[in-house]
Amino acid sequence: MDAFWGGKDWRELPPARLAAGKRLSATEVDSLARPWVSRFREKMAGIGFRAQDEGDPCFRNKKNSPMYHLLFFSHHSAGLNIWRNIKKIEPTGQRALPGV
Repeated sequence: MDAFWGGKDWRELPPARLAAGKRLSATEVDSLARPWVSRFREKMAGIGFRAQDEGDPCFRNKKNSPMYHLLFFSHHSAGLNIWRNIKKIEPTGQRALPGV
């Protein structure tokens, strides 16, 4: 993880501190995954993936536990346009009306 992240600063993010057995503040617990997502997006922008978006909300399992964040990265804004149009399609295949 140190090599992927480009340093050891990821170890101070709340999920890593929790995994290491350290106590978290109430605020950190409420937004446990957000620091990972934010820092990962910053890292991706740093290597040229400037067109970014994320699926909302975080995907959860049947017990309402967060499972994963759906993120999109592209070097070109055209990819982001395609992604955002795809996000408008409901899981059932229903499409939204233009401008809605």
